[in-house]
Amino acid sequence: MRRHTPVAEVDANRHSVMPDSERYTIDRYVYDADYAKGESTVTLTMVHRESDERR
Repeated sequence: MRRHTPVAEVDANRHSVMPDSERYTIDRYVYDADYAKGESTVTLTMVHRESDERR
């Protein structure tokens, strides 16, 4: 099943670094935690739905 974000939600949450984010799908999600330091990092790999460009 393919899900789409409603237009109103996309408009309300535009990202300044990636203004066309609604044209991408998340291909990979990596959560890296350093419990000793109390730090964590999330890395997303996103793929453009039309051009297959990866970011």
